[in-house]
Amino acid sequence: FIPNALIMAGKIVNYLDTPERRISLEMEVGIESDLTLLKAHLIKIMQSDPRVLASPTTPLVMITGADASGAKISAFCWVKNKDWFATRGDLWVAVLALFAAHDSLSLSRPEQDVYVKDVIL
Repeated sequence: FIPNALIMAGKIVNYLDTPERRISLEMEVGIESDLTLLKAHLIKIMQSDPRVLASPTTPLVMITGADASGAKISAFCWVKNKDWFATRGDLWVAVLALFAAHDSLSLSRPEQDVYVKDVIL
């Protein structure tokens, strides 16, 4: 349930009405991953797809955060609106194949460690 007041006060974006649309690939990689290699391969994957546009910006990969389990990576590119869904899916397939092909790259597997202190009763 969304109140009418929130919808009427907010901006409504009709993505079908825009000529280009941005694809955002968000992932967390293992702390041991080679980030320089990963960034280079992600750029290459996006640039090699003929549906990816050079404008409004060329493909971009950024490290957006890190914690004990790994680094957060964001990869962005632009495509024509009609190609968005298919291109996004194909890029994800290529990214997963990249991780499978390189031992120095791994997706993060978030874990939680539980420490038990000795308790004297």
